[in-house]
Amino acid sequence: MIIVGGEDHHSGQESDMDRRLAQLHDWTRERYTGFTMAQYRWSGQVLEPIDFMPFSGRNPGSRNIYIHTGDSGQGITNGVAGSLTILPLIIGEDSRYAPVLAPSRISLASTSSLGDFVRGQLGVAQNLTEHIGPAEVSSADEIAAGEGAIMRQGVSKIACYKADDGTVTSRSAMCTHMGCVVHWNPFEKCWDCPCHGSHFAPDGQVLNGPAFTPLAEM
Repeated sequence: MIIVGGEDHHSGQESDMDRRLAQLHDWTRERYTGFTMAQYRWSGQVLEPIDFMPFSGRNPGSRNIYIHTGDSGQGITNGVAGSLTILPLIIGEDSRYAPVLAPSRISLASTSSLGDFVRGQLGVAQNLTEHIGPAEVSSADEIAAGEGAIMRQGVSKIACYKADDGTVTSRSAMCTHMGCVVHWNPFEKCWDCPCHGSHFAPDGQVLNGPAFTPLAEM
């Protein structure tokens, strides 16, 4: 058995997962002649710092708080690097990895970091305009069983999910992290925030942060 990954995309910004999975399937078949079909398919999420390296070490502004985050999908490798970085710092020794992985290494004063930050914030600003944009459907009758879509209720956007038995669950479409409009993920069957990556179950419960509060009931 082999595990093949790829076809990366931003959270909440891809609606055609079948196409991406088909491309990954074709890529694998071209390179591994014994491959016939995929036994399992899934989509995961990773957090990527601007320079694609983890933050590992003393939390900026704190003396005795140490953090490790931003593995960029390389948790096994970077998890080890994190332990080799943080342990020496805790016991008062030097770590050769500390300057490279220090959480304080990224500053908006650097041109590259500022550019990436601005591009990211432009994406957030673009999403916020969805609050005044049109809804995807006008009523729950237009939503297929097992799917979700964004409706409008007055001035508010509503995340509406229809279960296989026809039961409809409506929650606020406003992400509880910073207010972006969530998008339906037809592959994972959940609501994704395209701004900062929060995931919510069809009933609005938090599946993945940075949000920690469920979508508001309507």
